[in-house]
Amino acid sequence: MAKSKKSIAVVGLGQFGYQLSISLHQKQFDILAIDSNQDRIDEVKDLVTDAIIIDSTDEKAMRSINIEKVDLAIVSIGSNVQSSLLTTALLQRLGVPEIQVRYINSLQENILQSMGIKTIISIEKEMGIQIANTLSTDKVGKYISISDHHSVMEIQAPIGFIGK
Repeated sequence: MAKSKKSIAVVGLGQFGYQLSISLHQKQFDILAIDSNQDRIDEVKDLVTDAIIIDSTDEKAMRSINIEKVDLAIVSIGSNVQSSLLTTALLQRLGVPEIQVRYINSLQENILQSMGIKTIISIEKEMGIQIANTLSTDKVGKYISISDHHSVMEIQAPIGFIGK
């Protein structure tokens, strides 16, 4: 992968990983999509920079693709908690500079926190909060929480503001 733009490895191409991979590639990131399922790799290979079928828990295999050269790795393995945690530990061992991980239960979240993972993603929790915030008022369109104290909202402009 060329180093002119940020390179991101997405490990696990379920619904979340697949959409994340193609969306990031459309935003001009170099995307290395990784999965152990040939069908998933075939689906995404023409939509990302590179797609590789590999067992992400196999250290020798991960070394062979120079995974440590990516700027960021996102572990989006959904249902297999053990594979997600092993992949995360391996990425740390190989020196990937930034790792973000999707979690599916509180035990996995606690383990990731103890591993020092700074960005831990809960798709269901984050979308539930976002949809609840959007539905909670008539005048707010999209609502995105940036932190505990800041958010971005799409709102309907008051009539007096139009054209100014």
